[in-house]
Amino acid sequence: MEYEDYGKKMLIYAGIAIVGIFFGLQAMFGFPLFKSFESDSVSDARVVIKDANGNCVLEASDKIPRVLHNCPYDKEDIVSISYKKGTPDIRTHSPKS
Repeated sequence: MEYEDYGKKMLIYAGIAIVGIFFGLQAMFGFPLFKSFESDSVSDARVVIKDANGNCVLEASDKIPRVLHNCPYDKEDIVSISYKKGTPDIRTHSPKS
């Protein structure tokens, strides 16, 4: 009888520890799991570099450089982009009119 109660208690403690470790790791890394549910940010970005291969480096208001491959824009063009906050990936882009 005592061993069954001991096993149930240990199972509960293990579950609490696993949940605690999960949320502790999420907190250490800035809750990346919850950031995946955030909507895209839309911002105007300036083309700061265009290389010979047709790649552009754009800089939005958050100051994170983002690379656009096969870039149809010229240096100093203003482009409207959408992206996830804190990531360098560009989801969509269009010329600023």
